[in-house]
Amino acid sequence: MFLQLIAQYQLTDNKLKPLIKDVMLNTFKKQQKDTLQEIEVNKKAINDIEKKLARLE
Repeated sequence: MFLQLIAQYQLTDNKLKPLIKDVMLNTFKKQQKDTLQEIEVNKKAINDIEKKLARLE
């Protein structure tokens, strides 16, 4: 039953496969870009906190 259910979602048209692959790759790259930007923001925040801590000491 499960195999019949997932068979409904298989791509049978080979024309769509490259398009879907491109969309998935672009989505993945965008998500990684956002993650890298968040890392940079967090590093800057850590540096600012470390500077403030050094001043307090």
